[in-house]
Amino acid sequence: MHRIISVVVATALKRNSVGLHLCCTMSAVSSLVPARFLTLTAHLVIVITIFWSREHNVKACLPLDFTQEQYDDEDMKLVVGLAVTLGLFAVELAGFFSGVSMFNCSQGLLCILYTDSVGPS
Repeated sequence: MHRIISVVVATALKRNSVGLHLCCTMSAVSSLVPARFLTLTAHLVIVITIFWSREHNVKACLPLDFTQEQYDDEDMKLVVGLAVTLGLFAVELAGFFSGVSMFNCSQGLLCILYTDSVGPS
């Protein structure tokens, strides 16, 4: 019985390969665009939150008895990292809203993986 079902499915796929490809592509695009938008929005919220709580984040990475020079050095590193993050985020957001990368599924998947894996730390 399993053999008959697999033959029927294989025949149907050969006959309707274009329709199946379009169906799978459309469902991937329709689920990929909202996922990208949500990850971009979450990334922006996290970066803004880190900017607002910058003093606490800098103190958390310093030893208990730190000097003002150490604090200023770590604060500058955090500001530079967050500024680069916001700059690259603006480029990614412009690409998303302009449609350059929105309808290219592989580019969209790479952007989602990048946004989820790279964090401002």
